[in-house]
Amino acid sequence: MPLLAQVAHESGGFARTEEALSYTAGRLVEVWPSRFPTLAAAQPYARNPKALACKVYGGRLGNASPPSLDGWTYRGSGGLGTTGRANFREVGAEADPDRLRTPEGFLAPALHYWTSRGCNALADRDDVAGLTRKINGGDNGLADRRTRLAAARRAFA
Repeated sequence: MPLLAQVAHESGGFARTEEALSYTAGRLVEVWPSRFPTLAAAQPYARNPKALACKVYGGRLGNASPPSLDGWTYRGSGGLGTTGRANFREVGAEADPDRLRTPEGFLAPALHYWTSRGCNALADRDDVAGLTRKINGGDNGLADRRTRLAAARRAFA
């Protein structure tokens, strides 16, 4: 059930197949304070998903630096938000990144990530915070992930 809860969070309750990148400037400062230390620094990227993805994912995770569009092309996609050219390559989607943004391509990369990164061990210990950090890189959405896990447990009890 921890996998179900994590995927439910990452996909907005199974409503999205790709990362939601339309943030206000204030939210950008909260989510990425090292990249956007002020509202003025965040303003050009507010409600600008393509520019934001290139800014925050460019030059990392196997992506080329801007002006390359790799950050946008390899933005968070699929059930656990596969992000970056290197991770898309690992799941066989480098040449067809849009595949992860389809219902058919949504789950397999998430399952690959889950097993290849040792997430079962964290799930077995009921370590929601550890899973969240492993999947998201921080504690983003931790309360929601816990709520979704509790709901999944009730549904499958």
